[in-house]
Amino acid sequence: MPRLRRMAKTRRTELTHDQFFELWLGPSGLTPDGREISDFESPFLRRAAWYANREALMEDPTPGMRPWGFWEYEIGHHPADVGMDGQAKELRHLKLLSDSEKAQLEAMRALSGERKRRRRKCEA
Repeated sequence: MPRLRRMAKTRRTELTHDQFFELWLGPSGLTPDGREISDFESPFLRRAAWYANREALMEDPTPGMRPWGFWEYEIGHHPADVGMDGQAKELRHLKLLSDSEKAQLEAMRALSGERKRRRRKCEA
């Protein structure tokens, strides 16, 4: 009689939407007693999920920005200035901006400056 073979246990690395966004934006808040509200069973599993899904999470097209998990698990601190400018400044300081990101950020700054000049011209 043939033997049934057990299927090898595999670790699940697929993320739910909530878990994906938690790794992108960070935990959603704190409970009244000060614990993080998380879609992961433990901080250890959240960290493991970051490394298992790092490549997909880092595919964001926004230049000068990185997911929360990048700052938390790879850099060890978050930028003092929040938002895109704060992240871009910190990445520049750490020499982690690609040449492509530098060029895109410069183009965005130039466009922003042009818009401000046009607004001032219209208001005058």
